[in-house]
Amino acid sequence: MNFELGTDEIALINSVRQALGRTATLSAARDALDGGQRADLWPEAVKGGWNDLPELLYGALVLIECGRVLAPTGLLGHLTARFAVPNLDASKRTAYVPLDGKYVPDAAEAEVLVAETPDGGLLLVGQAEVEAVGNYDASRPLGNVTVHSGTPVDGDARHAWNVAQTLLAAETLGASEAALAMAVGYAKQRKAFGRAIGSFQAIKHQLTDGLRLNENARSLLYYACYAAGSAEFELAANAARFAADQAIGVVTQRCIAIHGGIGATWEHDAHLYFRRAQLTRLLLGGQAGAGEKVVTHVISG
Repeated sequence: MNFELGTDEIALINSVRQALGRTATLSAARDALDGGQRADLWPEAVKGGWNDLPELLYGALVLIECGRVLAPTGLLGHLTARFAVPNLDASKRTAYVPLDGKYVPDAAEAEVLVAETPDGGLLLVGQAEVEAVGNYDASRPLGNVTVHSGTPVDGDARHAWNVAQTLLAAETLGASEAALAMAVGYAKQRKAFGRAIGSFQAIKHQLTDGLRLNENARSLLYYACYAAGSAEFELAANAARFAADQAIGVVTQRCIAIHGGIGATWEHDAHLYFRRAQLTRLLLGGQAGAGEKVVTHVISG
């Protein structure tokens, strides 16, 4: 089976990179941590048509690029809701709310909320309280949501959850690949004992291990997009989520280590990706929850 991206997919990636490159998202994230205004790229997402994509793979490709530059576009919550309830108005900023309603990505700035119900259905929220929470990763707005009323809509909460895992995996993979590229770039430039540190075996092994984890996550992510709507989707989505979290956890730590003292400073970008790694693994059921689903599926056959 051929999983190579086609011309349309490559054109989409290039256009997203070009659009996101117009905003200094990393500088904005650092400024927001220091009390400044956080960047909001939802208008850029609407302008590019990323808020109304036709299939999950396109959403994943866009979110990989968003994760690469830690761009707060609101697309993680919006596209999850859109793919779960396709007849929603794509022009309205939407977020998917899991059953617990805690630390929900993109909920704090959404115009429309689609919430999971205890019976496994979905609800178009009418009245709700949304409290903006957390500032550990200023590029990832979160909200606690308490739903008071709403209207049932056609949709499956289980499918929505798996879509969310897939899209979160995509965004996480993009951030992990960017952190690895940062580490590789520094290893080529920094010299010790008259040689680039990247020529030393200890550094090579750390970078190669990060590449292996990223490529494993990418393969699982593509398969999850392929399996969407099939009986294998839940396993594939949660496996991709777990692998992406594992990759970014290892890569961001090694990125800081390879940079040495400068990697731990406020002025360097490495800590921004480390923050993303530490927060992401706790969201939407967490890495442990995704791993448990994979194990349960494998054991049950």
